[in-house]
Amino acid sequence: MSDPECVGPECTQEGPSRVQQLKAVYIEQLRIFRKSRALYIYLGLLLLIPFVGFTFLRILYHEFDLHVSAVRLLLYALPLAMSILAPRIAGSPLQDEYSRNTSYSTFTAPVSRSTIYIGKYLAAYTLLVIVFLGIYIMGILTGHTFASHDIRDLGDSILLCLVGVFAISGATYGISAHINKGAVPLTMVANLSIPLLFIIFLVFLNGSFMAAVDYMMGGAWDAMKILPPFMGYGAMYALNTNINGTFAHAMSAFTVFPGPLYQPILFSIAWGLMFLYFGHRRFKKKDM
Repeated sequence: MSDPECVGPECTQEGPSRVQQLKAVYIEQLRIFRKSRALYIYLGLLLLIPFVGFTFLRILYHEFDLHVSAVRLLLYALPLAMSILAPRIAGSPLQDEYSRNTSYSTFTAPVSRSTIYIGKYLAAYTLLVIVFLGIYIMGILTGHTFASHDIRDLGDSILLCLVGVFAISGATYGISAHINKGAVPLTMVANLSIPLLFIIFLVFLNGSFMAAVDYMMGGAWDAMKILPPFMGYGAMYALNTNINGTFAHAMSAFTVFPGPLYQPILFSIAWGLMFLYFGHRRFKKKDM
């Protein structure tokens, strides 16, 4: 019996093991990424970090007596990068699969749809890990040229970042199994607009803006900060537990989940797995 999920012209024949299939799909998707111009654009964006550090930030530190972690200042755009880069990288493999049927034309041996789905996501997440670790490396190396570069909680910060990237990319990837086009902008807009949408929802629920604010101050807003789009803020502020300045205090209170670290981590892992699961169910049944 042939595999009902099989993709390829040799589906009636006995093929390689699932592990060999997964490895082949994973390597092939990485090769596709390597040949993409977008990859070099993403890697080129990493150079913006030392550019900002050695120009604007150096001037800022020379003009003012700052006592703020230079690394954290350089990574202030980390939440934005997570909301934009994670969907763009994770959303492309299945879109290419639907438009070009790359697996059918590439693999001569039988490959199950489940293996294609998992292998392509693992390749996308690998690239995301490389890009975001590159962001940290650039930020740390650049920040160490200044006097203030406290990074005592670097491990927690990287963990929050990579788990948040998993949740956001998993959601995009799962949605892209349902939507041929549009999953990337949909996920990007959702990540960037969740706080505003939440406030609008509370205004409708409570009847007025002030009533919504009172409801938020009662704990609703703190509960919302467990969502994956806020993981980037937790990662950014985890770089330095000593949050100096009124603006930093206000931003951290508004964006960082106040509970134990394991709670947003477990929630984001469950979030990503849930979207990947429902995307997998759809991908197995969708016409190719």
